[in-house]
Amino acid sequence: MSDTDLRLRVDCLRREANQVISLTLTDPKGGRLPDWEPGAHIKLRLPSGLMRQYSLYARGSDGSQYRIAVKEAEGGRGGSREIHSRLKLGDVLNVSPPVNHFRLEPGQDYIFIAGGIGITPILPMAEAVSDRSSWHLYYAGKSLASMGLLDEVRRLPQANVTLAPAEIGKLNIGEIVRQAKPGAQIYCCGPNRMLDELAALCGERHDIALRVERFAASTSAAPVNGGASDKPFEVVMKRSGRRIVIPAGSTILTELLNVDPSVPHSCCQGICGVCETKVIEGVVDHRDTLLTEEERQTKNTMMICCSRARSDVLVLDI
Repeated sequence: MSDTDLRLRVDCLRREANQVISLTLTDPKGGRLPDWEPGAHIKLRLPSGLMRQYSLYARGSDGSQYRIAVKEAEGGRGGSREIHSRLKLGDVLNVSPPVNHFRLEPGQDYIFIAGGIGITPILPMAEAVSDRSSWHLYYAGKSLASMGLLDEVRRLPQANVTLAPAEIGKLNIGEIVRQAKPGAQIYCCGPNRMLDELAALCGERHDIALRVERFAASTSAAPVNGGASDKPFEVVMKRSGRRIVIPAGSTILTELLNVDPSVPHSCCQGICGVCETKVIEGVVDHRDTLLTEEERQTKNTMMICCSRARSDVLVLDI
């Protein structure tokens, strides 16, 4: 548990769709929760000890609530299954303050595309610009019965919303990109096949901007590091002074867990940010899909679950 973590109580569990439930989290003492902006997420420490991150979609009228929605993932690693089957009203969880790697940038024309549970970070974005910008929301899913937060989506101006359950017809992403106005910003969260198709189409247009958030690392994307060698390197743990070798074929996280099993981690794919660690010295070989190029140059952090070193030694703030 971090010194900055919140202790929040599960005050509501609501079924939103097939395999989708929403959670309302509040301060047991009734306090106002830290504010957040569209695109932000929180990290939950579940009763089993698993740590998982979920996008925030609502805050409550007085800022006293965090609301998230969770789809039970088939073949997942247990976090969503635990929430669906074991979490109950009154449970108190350790929750991180909001973090935002999917920030809504200022603009005049927005296209929002959500696939399935990807509606959670997209919904507050659409709400934020609904009365001041040109925008349209496309929400795709396997069926209407599987699409969560439909009540909230239907409160948006419906002329700006297209629901696209597969039972009616597949969303035509190619046509959406072709019709996008120059200068448009496209925000998308959904399954990899949707994001990979969108990235390929937007790559043919240099007059629009694309921002995405992934559930899992893309299997089709080129390596972030351009194919750098997996040579061994050394990590210095600044706080303890301990030095460990990271061999080829292993990761910093794997070797650190052998020393300290409590090291925070979740996705192990470079997409969630739970293991983001400050870099004090050394050159990082970034392999995550979370940090932007600007952040890689200015933040001096890395995702230790997947990124490696270009230098012989990395000194980390651990």
